[in-house]
Amino acid sequence: MSKTIQQLLQSSKKINRLDAELLIAHVLQKPREFVLSHPEYEISKLKNWQITNFFEKRFRGIPLAYLTKHKEFFGLEFFVNKNVLVPRPDTEILVESVINHIHNSKFINHNSTIIDIGTGSGCIPISILKSLSTNQLANTQTFATDISKKALRVAKKNAKRHDVKINFLHGNLLKPLLTNRSLITDHQSLVITANLPYLTEEQLKQEPSIQHEPRLALVARESGLELYHKLLEQIQSLLINHQLQLTAFFEIDPKQPKPITKLIKKYLPNAKIEIKPDLAGLDRIVIIKT
Repeated sequence: MSKTIQQLLQSSKKINRLDAELLIAHVLQKPREFVLSHPEYEISKLKNWQITNFFEKRFRGIPLAYLTKHKEFFGLEFFVNKNVLVPRPDTEILVESVINHIHNSKFINHNSTIIDIGTGSGCIPISILKSLSTNQLANTQTFATDISKKALRVAKKNAKRHDVKINFLHGNLLKPLLTNRSLITDHQSLVITANLPYLTEEQLKQEPSIQHEPRLALVARESGLELYHKLLEQIQSLLINHQLQLTAFFEIDPKQPKPITKLIKKYLPNAKIEIKPDLAGLDRIVIIKT
């Protein structure tokens, strides 16, 4: 039996009204405005079943982005699925920080490199590159690494969608670049970005909203800093073997500024460290300059 948009919305009390509207719009391949302005629109049996199925999945906690297969980030649309973390607004602050750094430095005056570690959907490097001028792009090479081949497939799809050139490398953190030293040359301006897993097991259990996202992209040992520990060790090795002007941008949990500062000082004792807050005023981004 077919139903109208209004009838479907009335039957969706178990989920957020906005989510219901967006799911109906997604199945109908119409903008949300159409859903709001055409409550009398009749929906076929097949689409009615698809929408009801989506309502049930959303009620079980599956992220809206996984159901619609897309998420907006930094004004751009990204394809996402269960193999990557859903991009979040707080990470846009990291992207903004990198873009400001590039615009306010001598980054474009000679060969420059951007490396995104644990790229996931590729939203960080893609958003950065889409914000650069033609001249800046001409002088910049970009790499993105991930330990998940499935995540890299998602990132490659997004890079193709947004027509940006990124060298995707499979491997753990910086390892693909450390094992092939020809990829990095001396006297470069180097930017490293990383939004690595930084939650503890306990934090994961306390956050039901993220239970359906890939655990590999969320949780780390050593109070959430295990992967940053390894990355800083790799950065130290990179700087020993190359003469580079490095600026790194890490996203962290608001409870981690002190322990990560201690870690940074262990491996990069002369580095300058800055902590930036997120939209809620909580410490979220660490900027490291050597």
